[in-house]
Amino acid sequence: MTGFIYPIQLHGRTVYAKEYTQQHHKILTKTLLNNDIKCFEYFIDNLLADLIVDSDITDLNKLDKLLIFLHIRCFNINPIVQLEINDKDGKGKVKTKISVQDIIDDLLAIEYDRELVIDDNEMVATFTMPRVVGIQSQEDIYSSSLKNITLNGKLLDCIELSTKERYDIFNRLPSTMLSKIVEYIAKVENKFKDKVLFKLPKEMYEPEQIIYTFMGDGFFNIMNFILSCNLNDFYTTEYTLIKHCNFSKDQINEYTPGEIQIIFNLLKRDMETERKNAKSQESQGIPMPQKFS
Repeated sequence: MTGFIYPIQLHGRTVYAKEYTQQHHKILTKTLLNNDIKCFEYFIDNLLADLIVDSDITDLNKLDKLLIFLHIRCFNINPIVQLEINDKDGKGKVKTKISVQDIIDDLLAIEYDRELVIDDNEMVATFTMPRVVGIQSQEDIYSSSLKNITLNGKLLDCIELSTKERYDIFNRLPSTMLSKIVEYIAKVENKFKDKVLFKLPKEMYEPEQIIYTFMGDGFFNIMNFILSCNLNDFYTTEYTLIKHCNFSKDQINEYTPGEIQIIFNLLKRDMETERKNAKSQESQGIPMPQKFS
């Protein structure tokens, strides 16, 4: 039977995705906790290949990937992120709510050129916004922006090349191209680099604003905010559903995280009702038959 799919709006295109399951969520959480940007990059691309339907994920840039995971959060978990974090003084807890849909709307409202095509006589090169999420240097930006080159009528698809191969090609491009590439990347980055995705209360910690940026661990940190979870919560939920509802592990893994949370909350409600009823009966005592009263 065909599974449920839903649309994800990007800049200038729409992709379709399958449901993000509890199994996906657990592995992503482990990957985030591993805190290795290369492992994270590898897992993200494989996860997108598994979830995105009838679309080439190699053509997705860094912003596309962020928008996809923001939609995943909305459709499969909860459109509201509720944070409870120790305050910066360590004296108590601070709670806040963040609307993921508001972040999506704000990012989609920013217009930018998805591609730059440079025609330099016999060579034509196409560049995009960087595709790699784990960018640590300017070299990473430019090499991951190189999409394809046509030289003397022959097309070279650069997306499938290694980072080193793309960077070697980039370094051999005509100087007349390089200035246009740098200008394009800077122009696109300037549209987003100061964009505040959400604000955190001052009581939490500095910085209080989370911004979108091409550089550093910005993408990784945003993913931690919107999708990371406590691993203990996964195992507590699994144990409870297996013990009290006779769920199998495979059944749990097939549900979305949002569905699992609904089931778990219903179970907690029922168990709490049963405890209250049992406590009420104990307080009233056991009724004695009339002939013994």
